[in-house]
Amino acid sequence: MADTAVEIGWINTWPQAAFAFPRPRLLEDDRLDPSLRGRIVELRCPVDAVLRYAPDTPQGCVLAEGSKLRQSGFEGLVTSFAKAARRRADVPVVQMALNTVFVTDAHCTISLMPAFLADGPRHWPGPLVAGRFPFRDWPRPLNLAIEWEKSDRDWVLVRGEPVAYVLFDLPVPLARVRLVEATATPALMRHRRAIDGVATIGRDVRPMIERAARHRPARLLEPKELV
Repeated sequence: MADTAVEIGWINTWPQAAFAFPRPRLLEDDRLDPSLRGRIVELRCPVDAVLRYAPDTPQGCVLAEGSKLRQSGFEGLVTSFAKAARRRADVPVVQMALNTVFVTDAHCTISLMPAFLADGPRHWPGPLVAGRFPFRDWPRPLNLAIEWEKSDRDWVLVRGEPVAYVLFDLPVPLARVRLVEATATPALMRHRRAIDGVATIGRDVRPMIERAARHRPARLLEPKELV
């Protein structure tokens, strides 16, 4: 069982700027508990930016001095949560799109969690908004969202630094992730388009996930051929 590998694919949803986004990579660190080794993928920051709290703006923040991110890129990547969508109504939530989708044909779930071995996130103005969902049926893009608790502290992001981890709950005990780049097949793109934006319709997406599972093609993961 220890040598079993579950194939997990990833794809960038913003092909016009794909080279700006670091590839996800399997976290190999001796500090990890043995039960987690081979199951965590590290996500790294795509931008150099200093974001400053500004509650009266559409993004909930503005670019501050020291940023290398262009204004157009900032407006395309950064959004704020509506008050009704927050865990705590009085704490604003700002998110940045990571434009990464994980794909698999195995029965497993994905958990987005803080990059607990990295130093940078410890200095953010608030905690990461974690989440868990069955990505086999629901391959949606991941976002980096924080609860901005300390309004006097900037959110400093450095390109290439770890910003979040993804833990895969695999169907086989002691299995490891085999990470591959996925192909944007027509089947995958059709399935993704059917789930894009559903969060704007309602907060409870469980019935939609169940419907997505029923209509899911038998195969969504097609590894990209290396050239």
